[in-house]
Amino acid sequence: MQHLRGTFRACFSRRTRTQRFEVLYQRTGIEEGEKIVKMAKYIGFLRGINVGGHKLIKMDDLREIFLSMGLSNVWTYIQSGNVGFETKEQDIQQLKRKIGNHLQKKLGYQVPVILREFSEIKNMPAQNPFKGYTDNDQIKLYVCFLEKPPDQHPRLPLINEKEGLELIKIIKADAYLISRPLKGRYGFPNNFIEQELGVISTARNWNTVLKIADLNIKKE
Repeated sequence: MQHLRGTFRACFSRRTRTQRFEVLYQRTGIEEGEKIVKMAKYIGFLRGINVGGHKLIKMDDLREIFLSMGLSNVWTYIQSGNVGFETKEQDIQQLKRKIGNHLQKKLGYQVPVILREFSEIKNMPAQNPFKGYTDNDQIKLYVCFLEKPPDQHPRLPLINEKEGLELIKIIKADAYLISRPLKGRYGFPNNFIEQELGVISTARNWNTVLKIADLNIKKE
């Protein structure tokens, strides 16, 4: 009896495996025996485009450039250079070099690109990095995405009185800042962060990051 049960389980396992693969083949076209590679999701934050009339590019053109690299499910959000995409490439440094080289070839100038995995952006709101500040409508909140974690962390908070900026937190390679109004204007934190931390950075308003995180969740 046990032998018959074992034979039955083996036959059932073979049949269900075949059935599962038939469904997989119908959906993806993958042949049996091929390695199934999971697609990785990234957000690319481009530095310095569409700022002050310099390095102008339309988002439709930017999407086409990313698609021409073999990246899939490409989308953009507003004009500051936020690009979501999927790829089989798992090496983030190699991917960053590929994108940077391709952008320079297509645009004729260098555009630093800082990549974050989908999950990192998705989890940012839950970290609540601006706890105690979000109800203050007299300040602006920014995230500076760093190319790499800084070699040395400054003592926080780090304040730039001239620009009304305050660095309150660094989590891995993300710096969180407050901008207060001075003479009717708000300071933008990117130059301050690059000078103080010695790392290439690109800044985004916290509301923009929340929108991107929400877009990512809806695209899952």
